[in-house]
Amino acid sequence: MVNITQVKGKIIKETMINSSLDLAKVLLEKGKVAVIPGMGFGDDDYIRLSYATSMENIEEGLGRIKDIIENN
Repeated sequence: MVNITQVKGKIIKETMINSSLDLAKVLLEKGKVAVIPGMGFGDDDYIRLSYATSMENIEEGLGRIKDIIENN
């Protein structure tokens, strides 16, 4: 799982990130990247990524996540 504490409390793409669900929604709506909020696993400071796809898709998804977080 990926720690998201550095983005909690920040505004990303006009959305205040107060939870892993907030970040998951922004990533899906703005980046077309699906992640699983950590709150479903008992830790809201994380998101979960799936690696059940090709390396090409993983690299593309990680690039989109990076772009959204760094260029909010």
